[in-house]
Amino acid sequence: GGKGLIMVDPNSVSISDLKPIFDEWAIEVGPGVIIETQNPFLGDPRAPIVMDYPMTGITKDMQGLETVFPLATRVRARTDQQPPPWVKVADLILTSTRSWLETDEAKIEFNSDKDVQGPVPLAAVAIGETSGETGPKSRIIFVGNSPFAWNAYMQGMPGNSDLFANMVNWLAEEDTLIGVRATPEGLRSFTLDEDQRMIARYVAPWGVPLLVVLGGIFVWWRRK
Repeated sequence: GGKGLIMVDPNSVSISDLKPIFDEWAIEVGPGVIIETQNPFLGDPRAPIVMDYPMTGITKDMQGLETVFPLATRVRARTDQQPPPWVKVADLILTSTRSWLETDEAKIEFNSDKDVQGPVPLAAVAIGETSGETGPKSRIIFVGNSPFAWNAYMQGMPGNSDLFANMVNWLAEEDTLIGVRATPEGLRSFTLDEDQRMIARYVAPWGVPLLVVLGGIFVWWRRK
């Protein structure tokens, strides 16, 4: 059977281009961007951190492990129609109860008339039987986010690296390789509280340049 990992971002033109595939597998994507208020990454509500996962072969060992999805949209099984009898779809990743799917990005504010209260699914797995119960099965993962697989996030958030590796192993039917890898020495997952996020927001752009300037002044004074 065929295998695939399909990642799309909010408002991406690829969503319409891939609509025939979404329809075939009874997958709904978007519309809108996911907003997270319980545990946003570095204080950005458009970058949800996820720590709780539905029990699937991909995420079975990941409970409590942080993953981040900057600028994500909803991905779920369609609710307006039943999937074909040969397709099985399950949620893979859910945001917290204090998140929502924002449909008006110009004004980030929950509106019960048009926004969708969380938990919001942002990824789904689909299995399709291609030639009967004993035949090969297709496996496809749909994710409403692509930055989670960028090197910067996989290196900074070990959970992202584990999740991506588990996805690849699941698609390759190497289920015995799925798990949580040891965190390399010197690389640890981190979560900042509100005060720490505020400090990081201002220290990151100004702290290092200020240290350089002060260091230069100190060297000049020593040489006088």
